[in-house]
Amino acid sequence: MLSDMEIPYVISSLAEYERTLAHLSALDVRALAPGHGHPTCDPVEVRRRLRADSEYLAVLRAGVEAALHDRSTIGETVARLAGLIAPQPEMEGTHRLNVESAYIELGGPGNPLEVGWGRSFATMAD
Repeated sequence: MLSDMEIPYVISSLAEYERTLAHLSALDVRALAPGHGHPTCDPVEVRRRLRADSEYLAVLRAGVEAALHDRSTIGETVARLAGLIAPQPEMEGTHRLNVESAYIELGGPGNPLEVGWGRSFATMAD
């Protein structure tokens, strides 16, 4: 979490990730050592990363909710939200999995074992 190199990996639940970031935002974080990226003890940098991850998740949620409202398919939703991470093309696969997983979590039709992070993990188990 709070990497300066990667977007959030919304592996288990968009809602859980949002709650975790809200909880972290209420804390006085003095040191941050993300799993990937650079550690920091700069409170301004910690807040920047919190804000960036929170904004990404908010836009992801709003985009998927709008797509569901419009009755878009999962493929249409992925295409519609492809531009969210334009500055980070190396994160396109992660973003696609996030969109697919959020689509299912927010009520879109589909099997969570066949799309998003569920498919990713099912493939690894094979």
